[in-house]
Amino acid sequence: MKKNIFLKRKFLLNFLIIFLFFYFSKDIFSAYFVFDPKDISISKNQTFQLQININPENQNIKSADLYISYPSDFLKITSISSGTIFPVISSDYSNQGSAYIAGMMDSPNSYTSSSGKLAIITFQAIKDGNPSVLVNCNSSKIIKADMTNTNLINCSLNNKLMVNIGSSANLSNNNDPLENVEELPKTGVLENIIRFGVPGAIFVVFGIILKFFNFKF
Repeated sequence: MKKNIFLKRKFLLNFLIIFLFFYFSKDIFSAYFVFDPKDISISKNQTFQLQININPENQNIKSADLYISYPSDFLKITSISSGTIFPVISSDYSNQGSAYIAGMMDSPNSYTSSSGKLAIITFQAIKDGNPSVLVNCNSSKIIKADMTNTNLINCSLNNKLMVNIGSSANLSNNNDPLENVEELPKTGVLENIIRFGVPGAIFVVFGIILKFFNFKF
């Protein structure tokens, strides 16, 4: 009898530990890059701007490394300007078809938890077609402000830019849609209530189960 109670108690404890681990671990890798706009239509030889934002999902971050790729036979980068989320920004677009942008805080103890603009890339359309600009997530990083430099990036959340280049393209999309945008919305209060309220409810249910089976620790 005692052995059965012990096994049941061990099973419930293991279940609770595993549940809480997977519940909270989904937020460990939740930061991502946001391309704005997501699609644009232009004519050949025209230029357009792509704003790159970072959404850290309210986690403290201290730096980011972004690698992007694009087809160099359709597009070329003419300039990269710094954003506002990090005080120190550097970039390299010397290799056709790819670009690298790095941002970091200006002191070891500084960090930010706000969403914001990493950089603005100016592209020029070279020939007609439908190229895409993508995040190279295998190399890109969004670094948490912790002792282990945890990479928070979630590759599944990064979006891409779809470009339509052609004489019949809709030129009304060629305006900069991000002219006055400085930050993205933060995660809401309701989401945080749900996030922490669910584990609390699990603890309550777990306590009721223990009481029902008259478990003692």
